[in-house]
Amino acid sequence: MGASVGIGGLIVGTSMLVVLALAVNAIDLRLESSLETIESANEPIPT
Repeated sequence: MGASVGIGGLIVGTSMLVVLALAVNAIDLRLESSLETIESANEPIPT
């Protein structure tokens, strides 16, 4: 019984790490696109 609980904990912990990694990646991409938008807003419109 104790082994199955340990294995279940490993599976849940691993899946939580995967979800955390995906969330960090999504936040990083969103931050990068936001910074690009802010930088492009500072440039004057070419005429």
